[in-house]
Amino acid sequence: MGHSDTFHWTVSWGLDLSTPTSSRCPHLRHGRLGPVRTTRATSASALGFLLLAAASAASVARRPPWDRLADLQVYLGAARTVRSGGDLYAYAAPNGDPFTYPPFAVLGFLPLTHLAWPALAIAWTVVTFAAYVALGWLVALRWDQPRPQLPVTSLTWLVAIAVLVSAPGQSNLRFGQISILVVLLTLADAGGVLPQRFRGVGIGIAAAVKLTPVLFVAHLLITGQRRAAARAFTTFGACAALAATLLPRASADFWLHQIVATDRIGDLAALGNQSVNGLLLRTGIDGRDRAYLWLILIALLGATALGRAAHLHARVHEVMGHVDARREAASARAAHLAHHPRMTERVDRGADRLPRRGARAVAVEIDRAQHPEGPARALGRA
Repeated sequence: MGHSDTFHWTVSWGLDLSTPTSSRCPHLRHGRLGPVRTTRATSASALGFLLLAAASAASVARRPPWDRLADLQVYLGAARTVRSGGDLYAYAAPNGDPFTYPPFAVLGFLPLTHLAWPALAIAWTVVTFAAYVALGWLVALRWDQPRPQLPVTSLTWLVAIAVLVSAPGQSNLRFGQISILVVLLTLADAGGVLPQRFRGVGIGIAAAVKLTPVLFVAHLLITGQRRAAARAFTTFGACAALAATLLPRASADFWLHQIVATDRIGDLAALGNQSVNGLLLRTGIDGRDRAYLWLILIALLGATALGRAAHLHARVHEVMGHVDARREAASARAAHLAHHPRMTERVDRGADRLPRRGARAVAVEIDRAQHPEGPARALGRA
């Protein structure tokens, strides 16, 4: 089992999601540094990102073929298995990693099986870099602090650099993971970037790819966003129905058996498992007592998290409440790997003293463990 130190990165950004960006912080659009200095700042930050991206891509390219974009190889191998009529959940990559996502997730990789590996590897890496920039843009667009006095373009590149050099950013590149795309889709929906009539659709799609965002539907319901919750639930159901139509055997296997087969991903007691279940396993509690204690703790955490989410929605802004829904979703899972990035939002201690126009601080918190032998092996499945 290979497992290195777990990195914990927390960056607090002042955001206000309730008023238009141009009226809220005009310096982000025009800059207070002057046109020449603004151009230089943007060019310098963009160049810095591109240089770091090139160095990171070169580092990935130097890895041995079996350890280069290992997760992407799992996705593609699973897609090829489906194309050939094989059993999706009996598939295992050459390094032993199985496909553990819902069957809907594999559908998006079917067209990619027609591409040559070198071209696909390059394209996937470029898409990952683009996702980092998009994530930076989402954060910069909602920035609501007088400093740094930078235009939104410069701030976008700086945030993208922070994501790129983080442990999650580097691991997404190394393993070729889909996690950053799920985070980006969820954040775009939660942050109100999607049009109001599509609110909840992004969460529904993200939940169909990875089940964790399903709890966001509960958050939408308790905060009175019934239409958004209905869209999320309908979208999730439509995606599952599409997968069941195209992959009936795999869908039946997943929803009846694989969804509870948590042992497929390795040793749940390993440090890479950050869920409540993993914590209880490491304490030595086993059997029925651990199951009962797990249910009690999850019920308490769920009630607390969703209750606080409802309070924050009413007190500050709807997107602030997603932090507790996201944390509860991660905790409730039988296995929450440290290498999966999680995006959490929290209101700072002074939020209760602020006007209702919006939140004053949001933290993006990303936990990641680097796993030299691959994500699934981080749980001890050698």
